[in-house]
Amino acid sequence: MSQDRSKLRWNGWGWAARKDELAQRDDVWVWLAAELGMPALLATPARPLEEISLPPGTLALPHRLELSAIVGASQLRESIAERAFHTRGRSYRDLLHLRAGDLAEAPDAVIYPRGTDEVLAILAVAATRRIAVIPFGGGTSLESGVAAIRGECESVITLDLSEMDRIIAIDTVSNTAEVEAGIYGPALESALKAKGLTLDCAPQANEFSTLGGWIAARPADPFGPPPRWLCSVKLATPTGLINTGQRGAGPDMTNLVLGSEGQFGIITEATIGLKPLPAECHRHTYLFADFSSGLAALRAIHQEGCSPVMLRLCDSEETRVLGTFEQLGKRRSMIDRLSARFRAARGTIGQPCQMIAGFEGDAATIAFQRHRLEAVARRYHGIGQGRSEGSQHFQGPYIRDSLLERGMGVETFEVSARWSNLQSVYESTRAGVDAALRETAPRESAHGIVLCHVAAAAPSTATLAFTAIFPRAIGADLEQADKIEAAALQAMLEAGGVPHRGSGWAKGTSSQDDNRESAVAVWRAVKLSLDPKDVLAPGKAIS
Repeated sequence: MSQDRSKLRWNGWGWAARKDELAQRDDVWVWLAAELGMPALLATPARPLEEISLPPGTLALPHRLELSAIVGASQLRESIAERAFHTRGRSYRDLLHLRAGDLAEAPDAVIYPRGTDEVLAILAVAATRRIAVIPFGGGTSLESGVAAIRGECESVITLDLSEMDRIIAIDTVSNTAEVEAGIYGPALESALKAKGLTLDCAPQANEFSTLGGWIAARPADPFGPPPRWLCSVKLATPTGLINTGQRGAGPDMTNLVLGSEGQFGIITEATIGLKPLPAECHRHTYLFADFSSGLAALRAIHQEGCSPVMLRLCDSEETRVLGTFEQLGKRRSMIDRLSARFRAARGTIGQPCQMIAGFEGDAATIAFQRHRLEAVARRYHGIGQGRSEGSQHFQGPYIRDSLLERGMGVETFEVSARWSNLQSVYESTRAGVDAALRETAPRESAHGIVLCHVAAAAPSTATLAFTAIFPRAIGADLEQADKIEAAALQAMLEAGGVPHRGSGWAKGTSSQDDNRESAVAVWRAVKLSLDPKDVLAPGKAIS
């Protein structure tokens, strides 16, 4: 069952009725103000929808009737609430626009198709009538990929796929499933769990994101293959349907669809690989003297083939900040206690970093996994701290909204690198972002905090995920965000890292890539072949 859009925030994250538990936590705001070098954090509420005017819709009546004939009149919606909700996604920049009441790029209409055939018919009309089409699943793309930009087209419609949420088939022998792209993460996992299976893919936006969005907004790993769970996709284009899983019909386009953000076509279905639901799931915490030691241990764990199903290594600052945040108001921070124990055991000073490892299987399998991992961790002077209490992984977007309400910004960046220069990429990026946060701060004494963790790792490479939290330059928020992103991108490239899309690659700023000219040529050729009238996310292709 698709989400009821009327119950979701049109200019923020998640359920509109969800109580903001941080709003009344004075201890949180006092602590954060001190962390950011601010005397206080003032309320910065968003503009209510009732005070905002939307531009008039430009979808011509004949075109409206033509589209309604495909999906039914009830599936083409033009209310203020629908258009506002679908104006942008939920990236940091998107939220700045929405909260300021900037709805200049609202779509002219929103269409809810209910199958691949309807999507193909809509695209055929759009190409003929010069109507821009923007796909929208959960709207959570970190790429701002769902903004209703019309390019050279006369009008623009948003294609909301949330009613295409069926599980077509589950093969319990091959452990695969054919699923419509509009299904939300919780609904998918619930259906799979009933069959004793799991996808084992839980992005932070899982609660309000869709399978198609995970594929369309996720770039391929620059050093590796597509996600192991993605087998193939069905891609509806203005020139017809492509099934990337069909062999003998040309090259496999699965990898090219990753991160394409609706520029080549609309992902309507996907075949995904599954695994049996584990009997038990345990999480254990380990502490290392510093991030360098933790990285060395993490690399050895992956290269020696003893990695568990989940590993998250936080740097010292992320360990400190998140630990303090979660324990505010309690008698003594858990991370303080663990840090004290670690320093006493190793005679070290400073702030250790934390690794969380997730183990799955029966009791014997988990015991074996832990034994192998802990043998490696001990070589790098890591100390086990026992079972973890769990993670606030899915609460991050809600917390970001709370921070925005109090004049703070939150930007994220990801970069991949080989292990041989990962440390230098880390140090360069952290220093570059920190300098930009100080330069763009709204007052001389203010600054931001930069957190980092290893988001993914393999035997030869790893991906670092940075989060910057900073006091906003109210009135110049977008300019501030641009400067911070530019600094992060420059630092990543200078250190030899590969920024993920969303860190400037799609905007044409990573010109130091030797393969860039060829990659752009291929991208343009595919776009021209599949969408010759440029109605899919028009004007978004890299240049």
